[in-house]
Amino acid sequence: MSNLVGGRTNQKRRTHVALVECAAEFVREGKSFTVAEVADRAQIGRTTAYRYFPSVDVLIAHATLYATTEVEKKTIGAALESKTTPEDRLRSVIEASDTSIVDHDFLYRTMLRLTLSGDNVHEGVPLRRSAPAKSCWTQPSAPCAAS
Repeated sequence: MSNLVGGRTNQKRRTHVALVECAAEFVREGKSFTVAEVADRAQIGRTTAYRYFPSVDVLIAHATLYATTEVEKKTIGAALESKTTPEDRLRSVIEASDTSIVDHDFLYRTMLRLTLSGDNVHEGVPLRRSAPAKSCWTQPSAPCAAS
């Protein structure tokens, strides 16, 4: 991630996101991939891709986290649309989360495997998502985007 610091941060961020999104496509499809294959699909130079992600395991960690977060934002956001009471909102979040885990078990298993592995492939990569604000569950008008 240190390559996002310094000059041209917007371009670096776009490159990083493009690589992660392309890798997330492979992850969602359940396909194995290399950093070079992701670079080719993202139309980014292989050398540049390896500068951002020196190993495929680091890229998988980022891609899995990204894909899982996107799935949850859509699933939970849709479940909360018409709920007004805190009890209904909490019930909807739990049900949507359970459904998401069943429907996208490959993503969750991949993230769990990477989190539990003891080889530090995710050094410098926090495999934790920031939780939505508490107001998401308690205030019907509050947006539920991850902070």
